Amino acid sequence: MNQHELQKRLIRYQGEIEQLGFWLSRAKQSLPEDFEGYRRSLQDASGLAERLACGIRDIRVETCFLPRAGVLREAAQTQGIQVEAEEHWHRILLPGLLPKKKAGSCAFLTGPLSAALTEYGKGHPIQRLRRAVVCFRHLYSARLPERMVRDHDNIEVKQVLDVMAPEHLGEWLNLHPIKTP
Repeated sequence: MNQHELQKRLIRYQGEIEQLGFWLSRAKQSLPEDFEGYRRSLQDASGLAERLACGIRDIRVETCFLPRAGVLREAAQTQGIQVEAEEHWHRILLPGLLPKKKAGSCAFLTGPLSAALTEYGKGHPIQRLRRAVVCFRHLYSARLPERMVRDHDNIEVKQVLDVMAPEHLGEWLNLHPIKTP
């Protein structure tokens, strides 16, 4: 990337950080009367923050000559992504809400998750299974109002599943969609 391009991107990101401040101020002003405005403002702020994080990560890789895998491992640690072995299964902890399906890309999460799984796999051989059950357990704080709990079928899990088993699971889910009662 040439110097002019880099300067343009840095200026754009600086402007987007100011926009992020606007959305956060708007969210703060919406409380407690306008919960819907608060929710929308935070949705806009989080989407912008996620795009910023990915863009700034890309600039680090491109201009600081850092390996992408190392930058993504750092992001996984920053986000608190953990992969652990249990007796008969593996546990992947993503300490945050998965994005809504229509919220856009979840590259801010899938890149670091992939890096965490790769790092974990180096020291813990993961057996290939012909069949497996994948469970998502969503934990919400008891302090949150009930309206903050998301509808489970509106959360983006397919992209996370594709990272966990990229070769076959995504194709299988396309052919056998999970039906909920």
